[in-house]
Amino acid sequence: MFTYKDLSLSANFIYSYGNYIFDDRARGTLGDGRLTPRSTADFIYDNRWQPGSTDALVPQFVWGGRNGSNEANQTRWLYDGSYIRLRDLTVAYNFTEKVTSLLGLNSMRLYARGTNILTFVKEDILYIDPEQGINGTYTGQTPAVKTISIGLDIQL
Repeated sequence: MFTYKDLSLSANFIYSYGNYIFDDRARGTLGDGRLTPRSTADFIYDNRWQPGSTDALVPQFVWGGRNGSNEANQTRWLYDGSYIRLRDLTVAYNFTEKVTSLLGLNSMRLYARGTNILTFVKEDILYIDPEQGINGTYTGQTPAVKTISIGLDIQL
């Protein structure tokens, strides 16, 4: 915690390094076109392999897909899950004794707190929450919720 006069700031970071995440949902939805014509069709088409392409996400686009639809477990669904996250950030102001005594209070503190407000990932293409279960498989879990709250602590 950092304090300057009546202001205070505290932060809590968490990190994970060297882990991998297997995107089990993408294996089924971002195959080679199995779900076309649906909402993923444009994304798959735009990110398909083409001659000269070195960063394609989809090896081949097949309208309507095919049996198996290129869904096998493979490294194309494996992402570097390394990240650092600002889990908690709290900024607070402690009112002076002059103010609190006028209000008949022992103390009063106004604060703002944010949780999960910043996450930095190693792999830019990682579009899912890197904080996954112990097995490292993403199957559609709800990501960590970002919250911002404002509060007032009063001691009578």
